[in-house]
Amino acid sequence: MQLIGKPTGPGRRRLATAGRLAAATVLVATGAFATAAPAYADNVITPMAIPCETQGERFYTVASVATPKKITHAERYYNGTGAPLSTNFTAYKETTLTAGVTVTTGGSVEANTVIAKLSASTSYSLALSGSSTSGSSVSVTATLPHGKYLVAYRGNVQVTGNYTYWHCTGGVLLAASKGTARSFTKVPETGAQRCDLSAPSGSLAAVAKGYC
Repeated sequence: MQLIGKPTGPGRRRLATAGRLAAATVLVATGAFATAAPAYADNVITPMAIPCETQGERFYTVASVATPKKITHAERYYNGTGAPLSTNFTAYKETTLTAGVTVTTGGSVEANTVIAKLSASTSYSLALSGSSTSGSSVSVTATLPHGKYLVAYRGNVQVTGNYTYWHCTGGVLLAASKGTARSFTKVPETGAQRCDLSAPSGSLAAVAKGYC
């Protein structure tokens, strides 16, 4: 069998008053919240206050959640033996996925609570903060006809999003912390994709074909 190496390539919202709003109010919706903004003089910009009723209440929200499929291990093989070959094909590490949060503004947060919100928003079972995908090689059994290529692969769904940590203080919700969160599915997918065969659209196998 000949081996051919891996290819080198593959808030708060603000309300601006434009003109005098005399004796008028404007209702502005922000996510699941809405509040009435009082009238202000010309060209005044004021932050929107989101009211709350439970003093001291604290909770997290997540937004802009993305769930791309990521290859963590891959290797391309060619069968030049002259006959079909059934054997174990090894996929080597390409990249490492990690789980955790990055605070961009405000104080520290409970990383696993944020990741739990990501999990609930996607229905994926996600790895806890501090986890990372395996760095060792993995093997998959497959049959490769003579003169054909395949890619042995492993990967996960990576889940990312933006979080906000809210506090109810003085009848108003304040963003105590904001940042990004990331994790990946606990159970990886391992397989072998023939380069001459199509893969289901949106599947990890389709991503693996990028290594053909």
